[in-house]
Amino acid sequence: MKPHILIYNALFVFLAVSVNAQPKLIIRGDDAGSARSANLAIIQNYEKGILKTTEVMVPCPWFYEAAKLMQQHPGLDVGVHLTITSEWDGYKWKPLTHCPSICDSEGNFLANTWGGQSGNSLQYANINLTEVEAELRAQVETAIKLIPQISHISEHMVFGSLSPELRNLVKKLASEYNLLFEDDLITQMGVRKMIVNQSEDYKMLRKNFIQSIDTLPAEGIWIWIDHPAINGFETQGMKLADNVKNVANDRNNIYRLLNDRKVKRRISNKKIELISYDYFLKK
Repeated sequence: MKPHILIYNALFVFLAVSVNAQPKLIIRGDDAGSARSANLAIIQNYEKGILKTTEVMVPCPWFYEAAKLMQQHPGLDVGVHLTITSEWDGYKWKPLTHCPSICDSEGNFLANTWGGQSGNSLQYANINLTEVEAELRAQVETAIKLIPQISHISEHMVFGSLSPELRNLVKKLASEYNLLFEDDLITQMGVRKMIVNQSEDYKMLRKNFIQSIDTLPAEGIWIWIDHPAINGFETQGMKLADNVKNVANDRNNIYRLLNDRKVKRRISNKKIELISYDYFLKK
Protein backbone atom coordinates (compact mmCIF):
# COMPACT_ATOMS: atom_id res chain seq x y z
CA MET A 1 0.00 0.00 0.00
CA LYS A 2 1.28 3.49 -0.90
CA PRO A 3 2.36 5.79 1.96
CA HIS A 4 -0.29 8.45 1.22
CA ILE A 5 -3.02 5.79 1.34
CA LEU A 6 -1.77 4.65 4.72
CA ILE A 7 -1.95 8.24 5.95
CA TYR A 8 -5.52 8.64 4.67
CA ASN A 9 -6.53 5.36 6.27
CA ALA A 10 -5.02 6.39 9.59
CA LEU A 11 -6.78 9.77 9.39
CA PHE A 12 -10.08 8.06 8.58
CA VAL A 13 -9.74 5.79 11.63
CA PHE A 14 -8.87 8.78 13.82
CA LEU A 15 -11.88 10.77 12.60
CA ALA A 16 -14.18 7.76 12.96
CA VAL A 17 -13.06 7.23 16.55
CA SER A 18 -13.46 10.94 17.29
CA VAL A 19 -16.94 11.17 15.77
CA ASN A 20 -18.11 8.03 17.54
CA ALA A 21 -16.35 8.79 20.82
CA GLN A 22 -18.57 8.51 23.85
CA PRO A 23 -17.89 8.17 27.55
CA LYS A 24 -18.12 4.69 28.99
CA LEU A 25 -19.33 4.11 32.53
CA ILE A 26 -19.15 1.13 34.88
CA ILE A 27 -21.89 1.14 37.52
CA ARG A 28 -20.94 -1.35 40.22
CA GLY A 29 -23.18 -2.51 43.07
CA ASP A 30 -21.20 -3.96 45.95
CA ASP A 31 -21.88 -6.41 48.77
CA ALA A 32 -24.10 -9.04 47.17
CA GLY A 33 -24.43 -11.87 49.65
CA SER A 34 -24.24 -9.58 52.67
CA ALA A 35 -28.03 -9.45 52.98
CA ARG A 36 -31.07 -10.61 51.06
CA SER A 37 -32.11 -6.99 50.66
CA ALA A 38 -28.82 -6.37 48.84
CA ASN A 39 -29.26 -9.42 46.59
CA LEU A 40 -32.77 -8.42 45.50
CA ALA A 41 -31.82 -4.77 44.96
CA ILE A 42 -28.85 -5.71 42.79
CA ILE A 43 -30.88 -8.07 40.62
CA GLN A 44 -33.65 -5.49 40.17
CA ASN A 45 -31.09 -2.78 39.36
CA TYR A 46 -29.67 -5.11 36.73
CA GLU A 47 -33.02 -6.11 35.25
CA LYS A 48 -34.64 -2.66 35.26
CA GLY A 49 -31.88 -0.16 35.84
CA ILE A 50 -28.34 0.82 34.94
CA LEU A 51 -26.30 -1.67 36.98
CA LYS A 52 -24.13 -4.01 34.91
CA THR A 53 -21.60 -5.24 37.48
CA THR A 54 -21.78 -6.51 41.03
CA GLU A 55 -19.46 -7.91 43.68
CA VAL A 56 -20.23 -10.93 45.84
CA MET A 57 -18.99 -11.55 49.40
CA VAL A 58 -18.50 -15.30 49.70
CA PRO A 59 -18.30 -15.71 53.52
CA CYS A 60 -21.57 -13.87 54.12
CA PRO A 61 -24.87 -15.59 55.06
CA TRP A 62 -26.76 -14.76 51.85
CA PHE A 63 -24.00 -15.76 49.44
CA TYR A 64 -25.70 -18.93 48.24
CA GLU A 65 -28.88 -17.10 47.29
CA ALA A 66 -26.74 -14.51 45.50
CA ALA A 67 -25.00 -17.29 43.57
CA LYS A 68 -28.34 -18.79 42.46
CA LEU A 69 -29.62 -15.41 41.32
CA MET A 70 -26.44 -14.81 39.36
CA GLN A 71 -26.74 -18.20 37.70
CA GLN A 72 -30.19 -17.11 36.56
CA HIS A 73 -28.78 -13.85 35.18
CA PRO A 74 -25.67 -14.86 33.20
CA GLY A 75 -25.33 -11.42 31.63
CA LEU A 76 -24.66 -9.81 35.01
CA ASP A 77 -20.93 -9.27 35.40
CA VAL A 78 -19.73 -10.54 38.79
CA GLY A 79 -16.59 -10.02 40.82
CA VAL A 80 -15.40 -11.66 44.03
CA HIS A 81 -15.32 -9.03 46.77
CA LEU A 82 -12.56 -10.67 48.80
CA THR A 83 -13.57 -10.35 52.44
CA ILE A 84 -11.46 -10.59 55.59
CA THR A 85 -13.39 -8.14 57.78
CA SER A 86 -16.85 -8.22 59.35
CA GLU A 87 -17.67 -4.61 60.12
CA TRP A 88 -21.26 -4.43 61.34
CA ASP A 89 -22.10 -4.08 65.01
CA GLY A 90 -24.25 -7.07 66.00
CA TYR A 91 -24.03 -8.83 62.63
CA LYS A 92 -20.95 -10.93 61.88
CA TRP A 93 -19.60 -13.63 59.58
CA LYS A 94 -16.78 -16.14 59.80
CA PRO A 95 -14.07 -17.28 57.38
CA LEU A 96 -14.36 -20.38 55.19
CA THR A 97 -11.02 -21.65 56.49
CA HIS A 98 -9.07 -21.67 59.73
CA CYS A 99 -7.37 -18.28 60.01
CA PRO A 100 -7.24 -17.17 63.65
CA SER A 101 -4.73 -14.39 63.01
CA ILE A 102 -7.49 -12.26 61.42
CA CYS A 103 -10.38 -13.30 63.67
CA ASP A 104 -11.72 -12.19 67.03
CA SER A 105 -12.18 -14.38 70.10
CA GLU A 106 -15.52 -15.70 68.74
CA GLY A 107 -13.98 -16.74 65.44
CA ASN A 108 -15.49 -13.89 63.40
CA PHE A 109 -13.46 -11.71 61.08
CA LEU A 110 -12.15 -8.56 62.76
CA ALA A 111 -14.31 -5.47 62.31
CA ASN A 112 -11.89 -2.94 60.84
CA THR A 113 -9.10 -2.66 58.32
CA TRP A 114 -7.70 0.59 59.73
CA GLY A 115 -8.51 2.23 63.05
CA GLY A 116 -10.50 0.64 65.82
CA GLN A 117 -8.64 -1.01 68.64
CA SER A 118 -6.40 -4.01 69.17
CA GLY A 119 -8.61 -7.08 69.00
CA ASN A 120 -11.01 -5.67 66.42
CA SER A 121 -8.76 -4.26 63.69
CA LEU A 122 -6.47 -5.77 61.08
CA GLN A 123 -4.17 -2.79 61.58
CA TYR A 124 -3.08 -4.19 64.94
CA ALA A 125 -3.26 -7.89 64.08
CA ASN A 126 -0.28 -10.16 63.57
CA ILE A 127 -1.50 -11.27 60.14
CA ASN A 128 -0.42 -14.70 58.96
CA LEU A 129 -0.15 -14.42 55.17
CA THR A 130 -0.33 -18.19 54.70
CA GLU A 131 -3.69 -18.24 56.47
CA VAL A 132 -4.95 -15.27 54.49
CA GLU A 133 -3.90 -16.82 51.17
CA ALA A 134 -5.74 -20.05 51.99
CA GLU A 135 -8.87 -18.08 52.90
CA LEU A 136 -8.81 -15.90 49.80
CA ARG A 137 -8.24 -18.92 47.57
CA ALA A 138 -11.23 -20.64 49.15
CA GLN A 139 -13.39 -17.60 48.47
CA VAL A 140 -12.30 -17.32 44.84
CA GLU A 141 -12.69 -21.03 44.14
CA THR A 142 -16.12 -21.20 45.79
CA ALA A 143 -17.32 -18.25 43.74
CA ILE A 144 -15.94 -19.64 40.47
CA LYS A 145 -17.52 -23.02 41.17
CA LEU A 146 -21.00 -21.56 41.64
CA ILE A 147 -20.97 -18.44 39.45
CA PRO A 148 -19.75 -19.04 35.88
CA GLN A 149 -19.40 -15.36 34.91
CA ILE A 150 -16.82 -14.32 37.53
CA SER A 151 -14.55 -11.76 35.82
CA HIS A 152 -12.60 -9.93 38.53
CA ILE A 153 -11.66 -9.60 42.18
CA SER A 154 -11.52 -6.67 44.58
CA GLU A 155 -10.79 -5.99 48.24
CA HIS A 156 -13.60 -5.39 50.70
CA MET A 157 -12.68 -2.40 52.88
CA VAL A 158 -9.43 -2.06 50.88
CA PHE A 159 -7.51 -4.49 53.11
CA GLY A 160 -4.62 -4.61 50.64
CA SER A 161 -3.71 -1.08 51.68
CA LEU A 162 -2.35 -2.51 54.94
CA SER A 163 0.84 -3.79 53.35
CA PRO A 164 2.53 -4.45 50.01
CA GLU A 165 2.52 -8.16 50.87
CA LEU A 166 -1.29 -8.27 51.09
CA ARG A 167 -1.74 -6.25 47.90
CA ASN A 168 0.72 -8.46 46.03
CA LEU A 169 -1.11 -11.55 47.27
CA VAL A 170 -4.35 -10.30 45.74
CA LYS A 171 -2.56 -9.50 42.49
CA LYS A 172 -1.04 -12.98 42.45
CA LEU A 173 -4.44 -14.61 42.89
CA ALA A 174 -5.92 -12.47 40.13
CA SER A 175 -3.18 -13.61 37.78
CA GLU A 176 -3.44 -17.29 38.76
CA TYR A 177 -7.22 -17.40 38.30
CA ASN A 178 -7.11 -15.26 35.15
CA LEU A 179 -9.23 -12.51 36.70
CA LEU A 180 -9.00 -8.74 36.52
CA PHE A 181 -7.89 -6.99 39.68
CA GLU A 182 -10.01 -3.92 40.36
CA ASP A 183 -7.07 -1.70 41.25
CA ASP A 184 -5.47 -2.32 37.86
CA LEU A 185 -8.36 -0.57 36.11
CA ILE A 186 -7.35 2.67 37.82
CA THR A 187 -3.58 2.27 37.90
CA GLN A 188 -2.96 0.61 34.52
CA MET A 189 -6.02 0.92 32.27
CA GLY A 190 -6.87 4.58 32.63
CA VAL A 191 -10.28 4.14 34.24
CA ARG A 192 -11.24 7.14 36.37
CA LYS A 193 -13.60 7.35 39.32
CA MET A 194 -16.78 9.34 38.87
CA ILE A 195 -17.37 11.42 41.99
CA VAL A 196 -20.94 11.92 43.22
CA ASN A 197 -21.63 14.08 46.26
CA GLN A 198 -23.58 11.97 48.76
CA SER A 199 -26.81 13.08 50.37
CA GLU A 200 -29.35 11.48 52.69
CA ASP A 201 -32.06 13.30 50.73
CA TYR A 202 -32.97 11.27 47.66
CA LYS A 203 -33.80 14.19 45.35
CA MET A 204 -30.52 15.86 46.18
CA LEU A 205 -28.63 12.61 45.58
CA ARG A 206 -30.29 12.23 42.20
CA LYS A 207 -29.50 15.84 41.33
CA ASN A 208 -25.86 15.30 42.28
CA PHE A 209 -25.65 12.08 40.27
CA ILE A 210 -27.13 13.68 37.15
CA GLN A 211 -24.75 16.61 37.57
CA SER A 212 -21.82 14.19 37.62
CA ILE A 213 -23.18 12.47 34.51
CA ASP A 214 -23.53 15.82 32.76
CA THR A 215 -19.93 16.79 33.44
CA LEU A 216 -18.31 13.61 32.14
CA PRO A 217 -15.90 14.39 29.29
CA ALA A 218 -16.79 13.22 25.79
CA GLU A 219 -14.24 10.42 25.97
CA GLY A 220 -12.87 8.07 28.62
CA ILE A 221 -13.93 5.24 30.89
CA TRP A 222 -15.35 5.96 34.33
CA ILE A 223 -16.47 3.90 37.30
CA TRP A 224 -18.92 4.57 40.11
CA ILE A 225 -19.27 2.19 43.05
CA ASP A 226 -21.94 2.06 45.74
CA HIS A 227 -24.11 -0.32 47.78
CA PRO A 228 -27.75 -0.78 46.73
CA ALA A 229 -30.13 -2.49 49.14
CA ILE A 230 -33.88 -2.42 49.73
CA ASN A 231 -34.93 -0.75 52.97
CA GLY A 232 -36.24 -3.31 55.46
CA PHE A 233 -35.60 -5.08 58.75
CA GLU A 234 -32.20 -6.32 57.58
CA THR A 235 -30.71 -3.00 56.56
CA GLN A 236 -32.34 -1.20 59.49
CA GLY A 237 -30.29 -3.44 61.76
CA MET A 238 -26.99 -2.77 59.96
CA LYS A 239 -25.08 -0.32 62.15
CA LEU A 240 -21.44 0.54 62.56
CA ALA A 241 -20.13 0.97 66.09
CA ASP A 242 -20.12 4.64 67.14
CA ASN A 243 -21.73 5.68 63.84
CA VAL A 244 -25.25 7.10 63.59
CA LYS A 245 -25.37 6.95 59.79
CA ASN A 246 -28.70 5.67 58.45
CA VAL A 247 -27.47 2.69 56.44
CA ALA A 248 -30.99 1.54 55.49
CA ASN A 249 -31.94 4.92 54.01
CA ASP A 250 -28.63 5.47 52.24
CA ARG A 251 -28.55 2.07 50.57
CA ASN A 252 -32.20 2.26 49.61
CA ASN A 253 -31.48 5.61 47.96
CA ILE A 254 -28.80 3.95 45.83
CA TYR A 255 -31.27 1.21 44.88
CA ARG A 256 -33.83 3.85 43.83
CA LEU A 257 -31.20 5.86 41.97
CA LEU A 258 -30.08 2.95 39.79
CA ASN A 259 -33.68 2.35 38.65
CA ASP A 260 -34.66 6.01 38.31
CA ARG A 261 -36.25 6.98 34.98
CA LYS A 262 -34.72 10.44 35.00
CA VAL A 263 -31.27 8.98 35.54
CA LYS A 264 -31.72 6.40 32.77
CA ARG A 265 -33.02 9.07 30.39
CA ARG A 266 -30.10 11.38 31.09
CA ILE A 267 -27.58 8.59 30.47
CA SER A 268 -29.33 7.80 27.18
CA ASN A 269 -29.46 11.45 26.13
CA LYS A 270 -25.77 11.91 26.92
CA LYS A 271 -25.01 8.79 24.86
CA ILE A 272 -23.07 7.23 27.72
CA GLU A 273 -22.24 3.58 27.12
CA LEU A 274 -22.78 1.39 30.18
CA ILE A 275 -20.13 -1.31 30.34
CA SER A 276 -18.83 -3.86 32.84
CA TYR A 277 -15.48 -5.36 33.76
CA ASP A 278 -15.76 -8.01 31.08
CA TYR A 279 -15.38 -5.20 28.52
CA PHE A 280 -11.65 -5.35 29.28
CA LEU A 281 -11.53 -9.14 28.96
CA LYS A 282 -12.92 -8.93 25.43
CA LYS A 283 -10.34 -6.41 24.23
